[in-house]
Amino acid sequence: MSRQAAVRPGVAPAGAVGVGSVRAGPAALFDRVLLWLALAAFSVTGASWLARTAWLFELFTHFRFQLAAGAVLLLAAALVRRRARTAALALLVMLANGMPLLPYLSGGIAEAATTTPAALELMTANVHYRNDNYAALLEQVRREDPDVLGLLEVDQAWLDALAPLEAEYRWRVQYPQPDPWGLALYSKLPVEELAVSPYREAGVNTAILVKVEVGDTPVTLALAHVSAPTTPGKARLRNLQLGRLAELLSDREGPRILAGDLNITPWSPYYQDLAAAAGLTNAARGVGYLPTWPAGFNPFKIPIDHCLVSDEVRVVSFRTGDTFDSDHLPVLVQLVPEGGLRAE
Repeated sequence: MSRQAAVRPGVAPAGAVGVGSVRAGPAALFDRVLLWLALAAFSVTGASWLARTAWLFELFTHFRFQLAAGAVLLLAAALVRRRARTAALALLVMLANGMPLLPYLSGGIAEAATTTPAALELMTANVHYRNDNYAALLEQVRREDPDVLGLLEVDQAWLDALAPLEAEYRWRVQYPQPDPWGLALYSKLPVEELAVSPYREAGVNTAILVKVEVGDTPVTLALAHVSAPTTPGKARLRNLQLGRLAELLSDREGPRILAGDLNITPWSPYYQDLAAAAGLTNAARGVGYLPTWPAGFNPFKIPIDHCLVSDEVRVVSFRTGDTFDSDHLPVLVQLVPEGGLRAE
């Protein structure tokens, strides 16, 4: 006769899984996943503060918004689950990434500036040299009617398609290329190309530098497209280009503007080096998080197309334009250079 183990009421036999254990399993797994995510975000954030030591770490600096937003969700979930360690990690990640965002998310453009007519309306766009939706950009330019239009990655086909603009934009500086390094500037205002233009580095066009006459005020404008940091070598080239642009602009007196695809976000230390050395401020400060690349819906979209201005230039508005099948969104800025008057 086989023996049967006595089972006391309310106690499960050895090896059995009770109903309470089944219910606790998914909750415990969820708590572990929250902790792993918090640790991963904490590690990435920590690495980003060592951006000058490694190429990969510098890439992490570009995703401050995503890390901060993710940390907010982690913190909320950890508080609901009463996971103190996870909540503490999420809070640290949120603060470390959120604080650098504050100048862009809050404050807004000064109220006095918003009531001032713009003296210079600038539009820049990286068209993507393989994009052939010429009509969409042409329609957008006509609708926005900027004083100065700066285009990146333009080839001869793009210039031919935009020929209808030439009657209105009498001043033009064009360097088309059958690759990503073509540059073109269209202006309704008088433009004089500077002797240092075009600035070339490593055999490619990096920037057009011009003097734009805004009313009675000469404004130095650099339209730039620097290397994308897709490898350590290309990141070093980008940093070299940014450093040289800072030198070229810091040598100029009066109002200065740097616009274009800089392939960097404001939270990289190399961007901060550029801004400090050139004496420029991002025109997007205080208007919110306005990413420009990649165009379309993408949770990892980041702002790499910029307009930086010197102290003599007041920002009236900053916004992004509509997609036109490029991988970048256009940038539209209204500015008032010191002493500038709106051209009619």
